[in-house]
Amino acid sequence: MKLKQLFTKVNKTITAGEETLQVQRQELSHLQSQLQDKQTKLSQVSNALNVISASLVIDENDKQALAQKGKAENTIESLKVDIVTLEGEINELNSKVSDSEKAVKEAKGESFKQEVVKKRALIQLKKQLAYDINSLYAVENSDWFSWAEGYGYEVRNEQIVNFTGATNSYSKKIVNENEVISHLQQMNDEATELAEEKAQELADKIKDFTAQLLKDEGLL
Repeated sequence: MKLKQLFTKVNKTITAGEETLQVQRQELSHLQSQLQDKQTKLSQVSNALNVISASLVIDENDKQALAQKGKAENTIESLKVDIVTLEGEINELNSKVSDSEKAVKEAKGESFKQEVVKKRALIQLKKQLAYDINSLYAVENSDWFSWAEGYGYEVRNEQIVNFTGATNSYSKKIVNENEVISHLQQMNDEATELAEEKAQELADKIKDFTAQLLKDEGLL
């Protein structure tokens, strides 16, 4: 899979995860608010029940007080059930929020890792390209004798006489050397100029191709 596709996938995961977290946190806040309301009401009803119970100490047959006591006790039991239910929902949602936070952190970590991969890939690519290009080098083996022979000028093998008078070695000699080399120097300069132009042309093409390839792969 191309890095570009991986980046897109991870970014979508981060966005979706953050959206899920936002919804979960809003729901959690709502449940916590409900729990707080229930707990406050429980405290209030419990205090009211204490007051009612105190009045029944004075008159244990007070019908109105007995009715209020029964109603308060039922309300307390109902509130306790609601509180237990809300606490369970909050605990469950807290667990989900924790999982979502962990998933988002992991996705962001993966995004960071991919940025590192991107930079290291470019560094390694630079090294590899340099190595590959160096492996294509050609050793030029062209002296003036080669040039002269290439252009059809006469090159002679002349005998070399040493101090003993022996002639057991030879030396190449370009006929009309000054005139020939002057011409060959001009041809050599033209060859250098054409080679530099061709190298620049190829370098531009490689640069454009490489830039497009890196964009397609998500490295640029």
